[in-house]
Amino acid sequence: LNVVTEGEGIPSAVLLRAVEPLQGLEVMSPRRGTARYADLTNGPGKLCQAFGIDRSLNQWELTQGQRLWLAEPRSESEIAIVATPRIGVTSAQELPLRFCDGASTCLSRRL
Repeated sequence: LNVVTEGEGIPSAVLLRAVEPLQGLEVMSPRRGTARYADLTNGPGKLCQAFGIDRSLNQWELTQGQRLWLAEPRSESEIAIVATPRIGVTSAQELPLRFCDGASTCLSRRL
């Protein structure tokens, strides 16, 4: 799931590779065909499948709070953010451009 972070003409985006689902597990599990919590949303395709995200949401405005939106984060003091090299990218592999909750069990690739 790519989230564009700047206006038109300014190339900038964030790839959401995984999320930790907090609600809706009873809907996500049948969509994914698994009840294993750590496998529901631990990859870009799995995340989209679990949340029912398809191409109809291309160019969707995520700040409007309708159908699909980004919510305010939990308190930063609750999250141990870790920076690691990117996954599956050959250029700039040494740069710490992957950010995740180091305590999460729902990562696309374990730390």
